[in-house]
Amino acid sequence: MKAAASTPQASLASPRFGASFYRLFTAAVSTRFADASRTTAFALLAASLSDDPRVISAVTAASFLPWLLFGLPVGVLVDRYDKRRAFFAADLSRCLIAIGLTVAVFTGHITVVAVLVCAFALTTLQTVSDSCFHSLLPAVVSKESLGQANARLNMAQSGLGQFAGAPAGSALYTWHPYVPFLGNVLCFLTAAAAVRGLPKALPSTEAETDSELAPEEPSPKTSSLLGDLKTGLRWIASTPLIRALASTVGMMNLAAGLYLGILPFYALHTLHMPAAIYGLLSGLTAAAMLCGNFTAGKLISTVRPAVICRWAVLIQIVGFIGLATAPSYWAALPWVLLDGFTAGLWNVPGMTLLMEHAPAEIRGRVMSAYNTLAVSAVPLGTVLAGVLAHWSGNRTPIVAGTVCLVLAAGLFIWTLRGADDDTADAEENPPLVES
Repeated sequence: MKAAASTPQASLASPRFGASFYRLFTAAVSTRFADASRTTAFALLAASLSDDPRVISAVTAASFLPWLLFGLPVGVLVDRYDKRRAFFAADLSRCLIAIGLTVAVFTGHITVVAVLVCAFALTTLQTVSDSCFHSLLPAVVSKESLGQANARLNMAQSGLGQFAGAPAGSALYTWHPYVPFLGNVLCFLTAAAAVRGLPKALPSTEAETDSELAPEEPSPKTSSLLGDLKTGLRWIASTPLIRALASTVGMMNLAAGLYLGILPFYALHTLHMPAAIYGLLSGLTAAAMLCGNFTAGKLISTVRPAVICRWAVLIQIVGFIGLATAPSYWAALPWVLLDGFTAGLWNVPGMTLLMEHAPAEIRGRVMSAYNTLAVSAVPLGTVLAGVLAHWSGNRTPIVAGTVCLVLAAGLFIWTLRGADDDTADAEENPPLVES
């Protein structure tokens, strides 16, 4: 199966998206806002129910553990069944869970166990929702517009998730503890309604014309879920571009975890940053990430996505070196912003390349594997940050993160060396061999 080469758009004119894209956009943005506001509200709720730090840690773990346990199997199921129905069922189920949670908090019958169960269940269903969304997006926009679509979605999700979602969860919880969870009900209901409105036949981006309609057909099933999973992982491992993207994002997020895990101590104690300025870092980083998304959206019209990815990693190395050697918090601020910018710069072309080159019949498995690796690397990095800082000081985790980025950049550049397009010498993707 030959993957189409990623070619820049011939025109800088803004692409025209259809109703299906905006329905999918509404669903993705609504759920991202709900997830961000709920995370903050869950932390506050858990703190009000117990003063045991292990409870707070357990609630946080419940937001990551489902990706480790179910991320890969969910990708197999998404490829096997109708993605629209799975997307709708996941968001409707999350809506029902949020209703029960809202009632329990409102009536005062909420418990620590209920918080943990709800956090775990909602994140488990999030793995389904996210995998379906990433698998459906290439079917609702043309291949030429996929980069611009990803840029718009990343900007909206980053803005609502970091600028609006987390502060809204805290503010609404302060007003009344049940309100942020009621907001989740409305967001998930909106998402479910938007997905329900998607047509049964979606435009096929693999077709020669955008006007052709191709009903979604579940991929052929092998004898077992494990067989399907092996097929997807085997294809990823044997495809240089996809293998490079997955490995690089894992190393980048490991570096991000090392950086985020020590940032409070490094900023406040090593660089003596005032608490007021530290409190602004999250918003400033989110703004820088939005700038990265915007820049990637502009560049992807004229620059090949793999080239943007390459420069994103190289620029982030510079940022980490600057942060690790900063003599004061004022000197560190530009490098913190550069880190946020490069994260946004990577996200758009990275997701675009995955969506373009993953065959439709295994796209759910490819996207789930990528997301699972990305999500799981961050908490691993935060744990390592504490160990390294205790062993050798607060700058050591950032130095370790720099090493991770250097390795990631070397791997990515080496894998795509000599390529004149995004598929590494325009080689054919390996055929799918069902187990």
